[in-house]
Amino acid sequence: MLSSLTLILTQKSCHENFLNNPLDLWAAECCADMILGINRCLEMAFPKIGKMLFHNNRVYIWIGFCNLYGLYWLLFRHAYIFTGMAYSSSFDPLIGYRPFRIELVFTDDVNDFTIHNTILAIGSPILYLIFSICIFFKGRELIKSISKEEKLVRIIYKL
Repeated sequence: MLSSLTLILTQKSCHENFLNNPLDLWAAECCADMILGINRCLEMAFPKIGKMLFHNNRVYIWIGFCNLYGLYWLLFRHAYIFTGMAYSSSFDPLIGYRPFRIELVFTDDVNDFTIHNTILAIGSPILYLIFSICIFFKGRELIKSISKEEKLVRIIYKL
């Protein structure tokens, strides 16, 4: 039973590669990660703007945006295709069987992957660096707001 199901899915994935490599879920999750980073930065640095953009049911708009982005990847982008000759996944299904030709590669897909991965590779560290800086300055504000009596209580408590 399992082998026949695998055969059916493999035959289908040669033409419509939806089940072979769920890139749509990956793209939607990456989009949600970036939005979460933006949300965290705004909540720490500018709480009013964060509340305006992400409060209550507005979160569902952002989730819907992530789902639409994933749907775009599901319907309009080709997934990687596994090639048995090279034992790898690539955009060119004939890699290893005949010499590589750039016109065989889905150039739009390569461009989309490149743009998507570049935004992730640059945007995520920048967002979380900004978030870390915001946490650092918020912590300094909290430490400065401790009164002398609270500091003395802490010192006496430690002794």
